[in-house]
Amino acid sequence: MTRDEHRAAIQNLIGMVGAEHQASASEILTNLSNDYDQMLTASETANSNVAKLTQDNESLRATNMKLFLQVGSVPKGEPEKATDNEGNADEDKPLPFTDLFNEKGELI
Repeated sequence: MTRDEHRAAIQNLIGMVGAEHQASASEILTNLSNDYDQMLTASETANSNVAKLTQDNESLRATNMKLFLQVGSVPKGEPEKATDNEGNADEDKPLPFTDLFNEKGELI
Protein backbone atom coordinates (compact mmCIF):
# COMPACT_ATOMS: atom_id res chain seq x y z
CA MET A 1 0.00 0.00 0.00
CA THR A 2 1.45 3.35 -0.99
CA ARG A 3 1.33 6.45 1.20
CA ASP A 4 -1.45 7.98 -0.90
CA GLU A 5 -3.54 4.81 -0.76
CA HIS A 6 -3.05 4.70 3.01
CA ARG A 7 -4.12 8.33 3.43
CA ALA A 8 -7.20 7.71 1.25
CA ALA A 9 -8.14 4.67 3.37
CA ILE A 10 -7.78 6.75 6.57
CA GLN A 11 -9.97 9.51 5.17
CA ASN A 12 -12.54 6.92 4.08
CA LEU A 13 -12.62 5.44 7.60
CA ILE A 14 -13.03 8.89 9.16
CA GLY A 15 -16.00 9.50 6.87
CA MET A 16 -17.66 6.25 7.97
CA VAL A 17 -17.54 7.04 11.69
CA GLY A 18 -20.57 8.68 13.25
CA ALA A 19 -20.43 12.33 14.32
CA GLU A 20 -20.29 11.50 18.05
CA HIS A 21 -17.04 9.46 17.69
CA GLN A 22 -15.47 11.21 14.73
CA ALA A 23 -13.02 13.32 16.78
CA SER A 24 -11.55 10.36 18.73
CA ALA A 25 -11.48 8.14 15.62
CA SER A 26 -9.78 10.92 13.68
CA GLU A 27 -7.10 11.28 16.37
CA ILE A 28 -6.44 7.53 16.51
CA LEU A 29 -6.30 7.21 12.74
CA THR A 30 -3.99 10.23 12.45
CA ASN A 31 -1.61 8.63 14.95
CA LEU A 32 -1.70 5.37 12.98
CA SER A 33 -1.07 7.27 9.76
CA ASN A 34 1.91 9.10 11.27
CA ASP A 35 3.38 5.83 12.54
CA TYR A 36 2.89 4.27 9.11
CA ASP A 37 4.69 7.21 7.47
CA GLN A 38 7.59 6.89 9.93
CA MET A 39 7.86 3.16 9.26
CA LEU A 40 7.85 3.69 5.50
CA THR A 41 10.53 6.36 5.79
CA ALA A 42 12.67 4.09 7.98
CA SER A 43 12.19 1.23 5.53
CA GLU A 44 13.14 3.39 2.55
CA THR A 45 16.24 4.63 4.39
CA ALA A 46 17.23 1.09 5.34
CA ASN A 47 16.74 -0.10 1.75
CA SER A 48 18.93 2.70 0.40
CA ASN A 49 21.59 1.89 3.03
CA VAL A 50 21.49 -1.78 2.04
CA ALA A 51 21.89 -0.86 -1.62
CA LYS A 52 24.87 1.40 -0.83
CA LEU A 53 26.50 -1.24 1.40
CA THR A 54 25.99 -3.89 -1.27
CA GLN A 55 27.62 -1.64 -3.86
CA ASP A 56 30.52 -0.85 -1.48
CA ASN A 57 30.92 -4.56 -0.73
CA GLU A 58 31.14 -5.43 -4.42
CA SER A 59 33.72 -2.69 -4.94
CA LEU A 60 35.74 -3.97 -1.99
CA ARG A 61 35.58 -7.53 -3.29
CA ALA A 62 36.84 -6.41 -6.70
CA THR A 63 39.70 -4.47 -5.10
CA ASN A 64 40.59 -7.41 -2.86
CA MET A 65 40.59 -9.76 -5.84
CA LYS A 66 42.99 -7.45 -7.72
CA LEU A 67 45.28 -7.35 -4.68
CA PHE A 68 45.03 -11.11 -4.23
CA LEU A 69 46.05 -11.69 -7.83
CA GLN A 70 49.00 -9.32 -7.39
CA VAL A 71 50.39 -11.22 -4.39
CA GLY A 72 51.84 -13.98 -6.55
CA SER A 73 53.26 -11.63 -9.17
CA VAL A 74 56.86 -10.48 -9.13
CA PRO A 75 57.14 -6.70 -8.82
CA LYS A 76 59.65 -4.77 -10.92
CA GLY A 77 63.01 -4.43 -9.21
CA GLU A 78 62.39 -7.30 -6.79
CA PRO A 79 65.02 -7.37 -4.03
CA GLU A 80 67.35 -10.32 -3.83
CA LYS A 81 66.44 -13.27 -1.66
CA ALA A 82 67.80 -13.21 1.86
CA THR A 83 70.56 -15.73 2.52
CA ASP A 84 72.09 -17.20 5.65
CA ASN A 85 75.80 -17.14 6.53
CA GLU A 86 76.53 -20.12 4.29
CA GLY A 87 75.01 -18.42 1.23
CA ASN A 88 71.89 -20.62 1.18
CA ALA A 89 68.57 -18.97 0.51
CA ASP A 90 66.27 -18.90 3.54
CA GLU A 91 63.48 -20.52 1.55
CA ASP A 92 65.61 -23.54 0.73
CA LYS A 93 66.55 -24.23 4.37
CA PRO A 94 63.84 -26.18 6.24
CA LEU A 95 62.82 -24.80 9.63
CA PRO A 96 63.16 -27.33 12.46
CA PHE A 97 59.90 -28.33 14.13
CA THR A 98 61.10 -27.20 17.55
CA ASP A 99 61.70 -23.65 16.26
CA LEU A 100 57.97 -23.26 15.68
CA PHE A 101 57.27 -23.08 19.43
CA ASN A 102 58.42 -20.73 22.17
CA GLU A 103 59.59 -21.78 25.65
CA LYS A 104 55.96 -21.92 26.87
CA GLY A 105 55.01 -24.35 24.12
CA GLU A 106 52.99 -21.75 22.21
CA LEU A 107 53.06 -21.61 18.43
CA ILE A 108 54.98 -18.58 17.18
